[in-house]
Amino acid sequence: MANNLLENLLAQLSQVSLQSSRLTLSCDYPRWEARMRDYLEGVDEASQTRTILAQLEDDVYDLARAAGASSTQSVEDLFKTLSGVLRQANPSWILISEFRQQLQGPLESVLQYQEALRLLGKQAYPQLDLNSLNYMVMEQFVNGLSDPEVRKAYPRLAHPGKCDGTS
Repeated sequence: MANNLLENLLAQLSQVSLQSSRLTLSCDYPRWEARMRDYLEGVDEASQTRTILAQLEDDVYDLARAAGASSTQSVEDLFKTLSGVLRQANPSWILISEFRQQLQGPLESVLQYQEALRLLGKQAYPQLDLNSLNYMVMEQFVNGLSDPEVRKAYPRLAHPGKCDGTS
């Protein structure tokens, strides 16, 4: 009876494999790589690089392919390529993403929020001229405000297509 229970448990455990999580731009890369290496122990050697590429979110996959990542690389070379893509100093795509997702914090004043947006905007879009950058910062500023009353003061920026007839 005990052997039967043990055999059933082992059979069920053999059917369960480690679940790997998909790699996103905001993931902790060293942790993801360690988990992926553990996951690859259960994958045959011929399909390991394809398995890694399948675990990338679309935006990370596009960046990796642009950096030369492919399923013909060795596992170590692929991890090195992914590491290089995701560990660049101040990658612009992360700064742009942070800029677009920036919201006013609950204890953050409007002036603090605006200054943080202005600095992040300068880092994310260094190629923009001052007028374009100011417009983008103001647009994100209005969209990220937590007070709806203040947001109403800027209806054109909150919904740019509705006021200028380009919707």
